[in-house]
Amino acid sequence: MSGECKQGVYSWPANMLADGTPLEVDWIFDLALPPEDLWLYLRDTSRLNRALGLGEMHFEERGGRLWGRSRTGGIEHAWVEHPWSWIAAQSVVAVREYQAGFAKWVRAVYRLEATEAGTRLHVYFGWIPRGAWQRLVLKASLGWVRGNYERVLRDMERFHGDATAPPPYRPPPATAAHGLARLGELVEDLVERGEDPSVVRRLAGHLAQGDELELHRIRVLGLARGWGVDADDLIRTCLQATRSGMLVLSWDVICPHCRGVRSQHERLADLPTEGRCEICVLDFATDGLDAIEVTFGVHPSIRDVPERFYCAAEPAMKPHVVVQQLLRPGERIVIDVELRDEPHRRRIQGRAGHDVLDGGPAQLVFENTWDSDIVALVERAGWREDLLRPVRLFNLQEFRDLFGEEYLGTEVRLAVGEQTVLFTDVVGSTRMYVERGDPGAFAAIKAHFTDVIRCVSEHNGAVVKTIGDAVMAAFADPVDAIEAAEAIQRAFPEDREDLDLRLRISMNTGPCIAVRLNANIDYFGTTVNLAAKLQGCVGAGEVVVSAQTFEAAGVREHLSGRSLEDLAYAVAALAEEPLTVRRWKVS
Repeated sequence: MSGECKQGVYSWPANMLADGTPLEVDWIFDLALPPEDLWLYLRDTSRLNRALGLGEMHFEERGGRLWGRSRTGGIEHAWVEHPWSWIAAQSVVAVREYQAGFAKWVRAVYRLEATEAGTRLHVYFGWIPRGAWQRLVLKASLGWVRGNYERVLRDMERFHGDATAPPPYRPPPATAAHGLARLGELVEDLVERGEDPSVVRRLAGHLAQGDELELHRIRVLGLARGWGVDADDLIRTCLQATRSGMLVLSWDVICPHCRGVRSQHERLADLPTEGRCEICVLDFATDGLDAIEVTFGVHPSIRDVPERFYCAAEPAMKPHVVVQQLLRPGERIVIDVELRDEPHRRRIQGRAGHDVLDGGPAQLVFENTWDSDIVALVERAGWREDLLRPVRLFNLQEFRDLFGEEYLGTEVRLAVGEQTVLFTDVVGSTRMYVERGDPGAFAAIKAHFTDVIRCVSEHNGAVVKTIGDAVMAAFADPVDAIEAAEAIQRAFPEDREDLDLRLRISMNTGPCIAVRLNANIDYFGTTVNLAAKLQGCVGAGEVVVSAQTFEAAGVREHLSGRSLEDLAYAVAALAEEPLTVRRWKVS
């Protein structure tokens, strides 16, 4: 069906109308799938455009604006992308200002209306042609474009109702025979090394058959959630796959506002200390928790996956953004929206500060009181949970074992958030060296490291470094650290005959930064210092924790059955008053 274009819905700004009279269409499609599901397809306009038969596009940032170019019908097209506006599952508006091509301006609008049967979708296009013959060419192409929409939308409808139906987007190109053969060899190698066969084979299938628009930057946490597998298990498999030559690992600098990738680096050491987002007009330090994301890609020996675009696809690039609206100076709009049952943030792109919104139905008012255009956003506050941050790798023993050559640049300091830092130390090591001699003592210390590292790894931690006969380890979860400490102590009982060593263990919880020390990734800060200082109030077979660790989530409950001893411990260099710590003996 076609509908009459209504100026109130698709109104053109006066500056655009000064360039000519629009050519407009408003196609209507009634679809048997709800707006929320249809939106997941429509927001990915790059993949949608490819399915519609449109050509590849190329983008670059210049002067704080996104410039695009493509070639259609032998004609070169060049334009500036204006910031998109959308409301998730309701509408999306894209505007392009052309310097070359058939049109001077193009406006595209999708509107989704809920119906009893599903969704009524309005597909509006408006062009201000560059001249008379360009208007004729655009008119002549309308039937072809509408027919392609009908085909792709019906494919979406069928796929939604029947998962066995062909996917609604054009299938990806097949991986070449030599790539499949190489992939098969690597799968067998990873399985022989002990990786979960089901996870390895699913990963390999994704690399072989997955859409190249997804494979250029593989985001493991989202993949794990979609597959229903443990995220750390998939990360470990991906690390092993990187070492074997199935994947490549990338350290990506991302804008903490729009999540756009600013630069990608094959080596951790190449990370810069600062980044800049031209679109958000934002300079930022890369030491923040949200400035670096770890992603993976397909190794080129298996499949060539270049970065391709068929649209700027802002809503798909920013899935955490529920509402984005471009407002002219003095403009005021009111939006009714249903927010997920989770906190959201409302902010202005490129400007500091934000409002916190609760989930549920909301009527949002946006008003531009500035003398320039603004982009107003509402985003899910929890979007950062989708990021695979460097610290998640730093706290995996597999990463430190497999990628020991990775290190931070000398000037880079990465915030790694709250960590529980654990120190072990051999009690009476000086006497042991005297009694056993240097060779015997060294052999015992080296053997004990094996047991300590095993216990740390089995409880989701990683050994940061060894210092003489001491071990420093880090854990994201303080309960994991408690369990690791007790496992370590049980591995060295008083009656152990083959390795009669006794250990003391201390730990503290708090913020840390990752730094380069002796070409390794080390953790630094007051949290680390206090964890080490607490060694002074703990004896053989005992564990001591700071108040920060004891009050961390889940720890008090986990220790409820222990015989804890409360102590006041003075650490003059770090605190004016004695610190309250808890100590217990592990039996």
